[in-house]
Amino acid sequence: MSVNWVMRRSRLSKLVNQPGGVTVSKALAEAAVQTEEFRAEAMTVVAAALDELDAVVAAPPATEDLPAWLERVYFLATRISDTAGPFGYEDLCAAAFSLCELADRQRRGRALDLPPIRVHAGALRLLLAGDQPPAARKAVLAGLAQVVERTRNPVD
Repeated sequence: MSVNWVMRRSRLSKLVNQPGGVTVSKALAEAAVQTEEFRAEAMTVVAAALDELDAVVAAPPATEDLPAWLERVYFLATRISDTAGPFGYEDLCAAAFSLCELADRQRRGRALDLPPIRVHAGALRLLLAGDQPPAARKAVLAGLAQVVERTRNPVD
């Protein structure tokens, strides 16, 4: 008794091998051109979220309102990251994620430590400006990471 293996080609493999497709790099370049028109609108959303974050941070909550206040900080940081991400603002997104982590740790620990949140809000503005050299941007992100690490990570 013998076994005959029959290799079946998937529909996708057939389509990929047909002429007329585009390379990944060309598709990415085209996508960048098509999304460029949305950059200004996205940056307007990011600026508005930063303004709102500044207003929220300027008015710390009463103790009973702390969870909702920290959720608002988390939401605004997420909005910044989600909106800026598709346009290549990796450092801004990393700082926003760091603020999310900080707000989450404080929410779970049920304790407000306002200075680190203010530092993060200021760093977001600095990173959005984009006029710092890469080494300085990297140093800012490293500093934010240290701030978050010093915040106790509560056990759930």
